[in-house]
Amino acid sequence: GKIKQTKRSSRADKIKVCYTIAPNMLAQAGDRLFYVQVMNPDNNVIGDKSSITFGQDLLTYSKSASVFYENQALEVCAIVDGSSQELVKGLYNITVFDAGRQIGTTTLVLK
Repeated sequence: GKIKQTKRSSRADKIKVCYTIAPNMLAQAGDRLFYVQVMNPDNNVIGDKSSITFGQDLLTYSKSASVFYENQALEVCAIVDGSSQELVKGLYNITVFDAGRQIGTTTLVLK
């Protein structure tokens, strides 16, 4: 069906996360893999719950997005699925990673 915006946990079954990759002439152009991590108020990762290791660090993420980066600003969106047990009232922490490095963070409140 059609995606509708809501602020209510009782109506939510997905979280849409959009972020902009800034232009960077020093970065290498080409295929890039970004990881989105959505933590619910119970401090649990929702979504795919896949894991990847970067050096000594293990990252559990909600969704990954593969993009072709051409050193220009690029908007990327990911749809993170969640169950009714995961999508509860409260504050969600959303973090975006590029190869294990945190590049952005925000919060979301569901009522």
